[in-house]
Amino acid sequence: MKHSLIILLATISFIIWGCTITPLAQQAKTNHIIFGDGEKYWAMDENGQNRRVIWNCPARFECGNLSPDWSRAVYLEKGEQGWNVRLREQEKEEGRILMADVRQDKEFGSLWSPNGRDLAVFFNSVIDGEEKNNELYLVNVDTGEVKLLDTGIGISTWSPNSQFISYRDFRSESHGWYIMDLNTGNRTRVIDKDASVQGHKGWSPDSKQLGLTITSLEVGVPTNIFVKDLETGTLTKLQDPDQYRYKFATDPMWSPDGQKIAYIADYNEPEERTIFRTLFIHDVASGIQTPLVEGVERGRLVWSPDNQKIIYESHQDGNHYIIDINSKEITKILDDEEGYVIAWE
Repeated sequence: MKHSLIILLATISFIIWGCTITPLAQQAKTNHIIFGDGEKYWAMDENGQNRRVIWNCPARFECGNLSPDWSRAVYLEKGEQGWNVRLREQEKEEGRILMADVRQDKEFGSLWSPNGRDLAVFFNSVIDGEEKNNELYLVNVDTGEVKLLDTGIGISTWSPNSQFISYRDFRSESHGWYIMDLNTGNRTRVIDKDASVQGHKGWSPDSKQLGLTITSLEVGVPTNIFVKDLETGTLTKLQDPDQYRYKFATDPMWSPDGQKIAYIADYNEPEERTIFRTLFIHDVASGIQTPLVEGVERGRLVWSPDNQKIIYESHQDGNHYIIDINSKEITKILDDEEGYVIAWE
């Protein structure tokens, strides 16, 4: 879709220049759907109405990487010898530098911890003539402390309790996924070396489980979703192949109450017709899996705070829709050219 690059930059790799904030905390206390259009971030009501700007970026760079409470932003700026990673706080023009003169050659990304205290900063760089590929740093935004967590790794994700980071290790043969406990510094491999984690999308709300998209290294074995229990170490396949003959399943995402998992899958009907990009709901207690709608863009699911609805982007037209998981009623809330949804809170 034409917003794919914008969405990737807005969720992983952010560059902000000359931004000002209208704090979301000053808005009316309702359920907000947050979306961006490349120049501004907006809040709107569930019906798509009452749209108001919460962050304005009038300059030539796109908005991105706002803190969980929408009061601060991190971005790149040109320094004396490289790039500076700068934090700008609400209503403060200059902000302060978190990392100075970093040589950024290929890629920059930063992810806020859910508690808003730390940043996981990822980039490829060359420092003092030495190549430093795929470095992951932990930056405390209050104290300014910078800590190198690991090298040779890929994009990370935070657990909801801000204690764990999971990431891909490019140094391993199958690019395996690891989980690092930030309290102890210990890291644990998620799966064995006989399979490859293609990606993952969500932690359980209690931070005790992690949903993973795993492909076996055996030829012909479909890509499935597994759930890793961090306490027991158990790895459990989510789908029931006898009910739906899955070919490719991705994007597990827990509901806020932890009772359901949404995911997207291609599967075969009994008459061998393949249904592509279908949004499923997995009930955690019963194991029942229910298809809701097909033609859903991967990586674009957002749960409602009340656990009853999901926002998805259509693979066909790029528009954003809300689907009620009980009635399956669908309502369009955002046209493709208007932007991309990033949160519902």
